Amino acid sequence: MFISTGLTWFVAIPCWWYFIERPKPSFGAENFAAHLWLIVLVFVVVVLLPQILILTTRIRVMDYYMNNGK
Repeated sequence: MFISTGLTWFVAIPCWWYFIERPKPSFGAENFAAHLWLIVLVFVVVVLLPQILILTTRIRVMDYYMNNGK
């Protein structure tokens, strides 16, 4: 989960920067760079933490049924 999330961020952002912003520099790149901390914070709160909670809850439920189902 962490590897896929990291790959998404470390591949998608440079690709966006290279293919979208580099040919025609605009205020979008400056705006993006200035608000990157906010984007990362929102990503962690909205995506990463719920993913971790869902994953750990699913593992606990599966573990409970595997141990008590016998």
